[in-house]
Formats: sequence, C-alpha cells, structure tokens
Amino acid sequence: MELMDLYNLTLEEREEVKDIKSTTEAVAFLNDYEGYSTNVQKYLCEAFELVQCEICRRFECTNDTHLVRDNGTYVNYCNDCVNTEAERRNIHYCDHCEEFVSGGIYTVNCGNYSESWCEECIDRDTYQCDHCGELFDTPDNLIVDRSGQSWCEYCADEYNVHTCDSCGSTEVNVLYDDYSDRYLCEDCYEHGFIKDYHDDYDLDFMRTDKDDKYTSRYIGIEFEVGEGGEDDTKAKSALDFLQQDAVAMHDGSLNEGFEIITMPCTYEYHLQENYKEMFQYLLSEGYTSHDNDFCGMHMHVSREAFIYDDNNALLLFFAKLFDNNSWIYKFSRRRNYEYCAKLPLVYDLIENSAKCRDTLTNRYMAINFKNRDTIEFRLWRGTLNYNTFIATLQLQDLIISITNAFINTNNNITQKDFIALAKYKGYEQFLNYLKAKNLLEDTNNTEYDKDNNNESEVL
Repeated sequence: MELMDLYNLTLEEREEVKDIKSTTEAVAFLNDYEGYSTNVQKYLCEAFELVQCEICRRFECTNDTHLVRDNGTYVNYCNDCVNTEAERRNIHYCDHCEEFVSGGIYTVNCGNYSESWCEECIDRDTYQCDHCGELFDTPDNLIVDRSGQSWCEYCADEYNVHTCDSCGSTEVNVLYDDYSDRYLCEDCYEHGFIKDYHDDYDLDFMRTDKDDKYTSRYIGIEFEVGEGGEDDTKAKSALDFLQQDAVAMHDGSLNEGFEIITMPCTYEYHLQENYKEMFQYLLSEGYTSHDNDFCGMHMHVSREAFIYDDNNALLLFFAKLFDNNSWIYKFSRRRNYEYCAKLPLVYDLIENSAKCRDTLTNRYMAINFKNRDTIEFRLWRGTLNYNTFIATLQLQDLIISITNAFINTNNNITQKDFIALAKYKGYEQFLNYLKAKNLLEDTNNTEYDKDNNNESEVL
C-alpha cells in the first residue's frame, strides 16, 4: 500500500502534492501555502520526517528541531525558537540525560569537571553534601559519618571529619593522636577500641533465615585471648572478620590480651560466622587461648532458651547431670578452676541449703546464675582451634536440649543420651572430638590427661 493510500488522499489532494520531491519543497509547501487538508499535512510530515514547532508553528525537518521536556511531556521546538525562547521559557540542555528541558538546571561536580543537569537527573542520580549543598555524580566524593550525614572533601576538612583509625567510625571533630600517629574519635581517644571492663554496649540478636523468627534460643560467647598484647589495632582487625558487631573488652585476669564478646546468636548463626579466619589471624599475631593457663571461653545462654527458668531447679539438674557425666569436665579441657569452680555434688546441694544458696550467688562457678537474662557456662577452656570451638558449641547446644527434655523427670542422663542426640542433630565435630580425645566412656581409656589439644592443630 502506498503512503498516499494510507492517508486516504483524494485525487485532488494527490494532484496537489505530486510534484513535491524533497524535504525543502515539503517544508516550503507547508509553511508558505494555506488551504491544504489535514490529511495532506500528515502525509507530508510522515513522508519527509517533518514536525511543527510548538512556538512559531512552522514546520521543519526533525534534524532542525529539538524535543524539549516540559513537566514530563515532550514538545517540538525549532532551532530558532530554542535559542530565542531559552531564557524566557527557561530552556536548558542537560548534560546527563542529553535532552533539552524546560525548568531548573543545576551544576554537578563530576570530579575534574562540572556538568549542567536537569532537576529529574538531580533527584535520581546525584549525591549531595549535607552541609554546603554541593552536588556530586558519585558517592565516592563524599564521606558519610556515623549519623548518616554526607560531607564533601572541603566540608570534611573544615569540620575535621575523619574515620577513626581504631574503631572505624567516621566522626566530626576527630582527634589526631601524635603518639600513635592516628586519627581517633573522642571515645577511642579516651578509652581506646578495647572497651573498659563491663562498659555498656548495644545488643543485636542475630539469627539466620533457617531459624524460627520467634526463637529465644541464643548463645553469646566470650573468647578470651592472651600473650599477644592488649592492642586496639589488633583487636579491631580481629573483629573485622566477623559479620556481627562483636565487642573487644579489657579483662584484668588476662595477661597481655583481651576478650571478644559476640552478640547473642543462634547456633546456626554462629556456624556461618568467620570465626575460623579470626582465630587464624589471632594465632598469626602471637595470641594464645588454650595454650596458656588463664583463658576461658564463656557461653551465655539466654534464660528464655530453657523451658523451666528456676535457678534452684536448674542448679540441681546441672549438678546431677555433671555428677553422672564427669566426662563433661574433661571435655571442657580446664586445668585451672579458679574462676569456674566445679558444681557441688547434687547430694550436698539437697542436704545443705546454704551451699545451694552460695553456689547460686557465686558468679565464679562452672555455671553462673547471677545474670538476669542469661545463664553463663564458664567451664569451657579457651581455644583458637575452630573444630574444638564448634565441638564445644555443639555440646553446649546439646546441654540446652537435654535440660529442656529431662528437667522434670528422674532420668539419669548418660553419655549415650548425648551421643544419640548428637547423631540425630548431625553434630559431627562433637562426636569426632569425643573419639579423638579418648572421651568415649566405653573405651576405658585414661590417656585424656595428656594436654594434646594444641591451638593450631586441626582435628
């Protein structure tokens, strides 16, 4: 079908345009003559790619016009009208979207040069200094402080905004420490990255997508390390391996070290954390945990993880459990019980209420009941061996499950019950550790007392 047929040109209209062969002739016809039909106009515009200027109403070739965006719609302007009407109608060319727009135009810092951008591009694609208002094409030219405020380089220099070399937080009025040749935030300048003993810090409860979103079964861990120095930079580097916001804290019982305190995490979350890499880093910096006589690994279990939250009942259950399973103390690898005394025999607790009371009020027992929200298992010896840590974490989780299953019964729980549950849960590290350390009760093996669990070895 011919284009003339498409526009239903009459014989008279066809005769009228039959001699028009070029764009110039079509433009001249439409602009210089009157009386032609709408069909003729549409035909010539399509055949020769012509558009009508919205201002002067003249027809021009599309190559000699510009589409101008005005409040989301596009209108055609001829070259002359774009130039003559630019100031009156506020028409500008946007360097970003490469379009003519009617409206505001803004200068954007693009590094070594500046560009003019329209308001839509500004709203969508720029980043602004919250203090001087300068616009940038990339966030790389801005510093974001801890409060979320953005600073350009000039404003950051003026207000002394820097990233603390100790804790990594970006702050205003960061102080320069001549002694260490570092920029430090006010808190680190006064206290350092390693917090003072029992300083306050915020808790985040960490779980994975596998966990029930309503779970209350959380374990927070204190890893004690020593002999590598109470060093802010090393502590910060160690914690950088973790996804969670763990805390480094001073502990006066440690020799040249510190303790790493995790957030309350589910068992599954602990499994996905980068503890192995953190342990390897600490070992490379000369730290020890198992291979000294003063480091422990304390596990704080949320009280809500236990279905029966009564200190007396829990103490009696744990005392009986440990009486019947002396291998747990061997598993703990403890040799020094100065800060984690063994629980009294369950018989003594039943017969002597004062001893029961004293045990519950002494935080330096193998199990500490004094905390409001957690029960602290202090019996585990420190370690930087990842497999030993996971085996211990699995035993801790087994203790929680067995406590909830049997606290209201008179059952005598034995190692076989732990092993059966571990097999059901797939706790291979725990099972392998029992075997590797000769802790299986049916082997009659007494060789465990050899201190053969070196920090750097892999089971």
